[in-house]
Amino acid sequence: MAGKDAGVPAGDTAAKKLPQTGKLQVMDIFKLGGGFILTGKVIEGAVRKGATGKLNGKPFTITKIESNRSAVEVASAGMLIGFSAEGPGSGNFASGTILEVKN
Repeated sequence: MAGKDAGVPAGDTAAKKLPQTGKLQVMDIFKLGGGFILTGKVIEGAVRKGATGKLNGKPFTITKIESNRSAVEVASAGMLIGFSAEGPGSGNFASGTILEVKN
């Protein structure tokens, strides 16, 4: 499945069948202004812009995804990505954390 949805460009309206959930591992965290920019690797399923999850019971939303300096709508298993997250749970990220999200 990694090749099918990998690197779908931002604004691409082609309907794709995506897994309902995805897992990604946080590698690094940067605080920028009032938000957080994280780097990580998708380790299972896929992650879509707008995906939601919970960390320590607090919700967060993935608001932007980039891969190879280009915005993407979807990142699939095996991709290294940079992403931003917002919400009450976004301040609780730590390097090595595995995040589960719903697309």
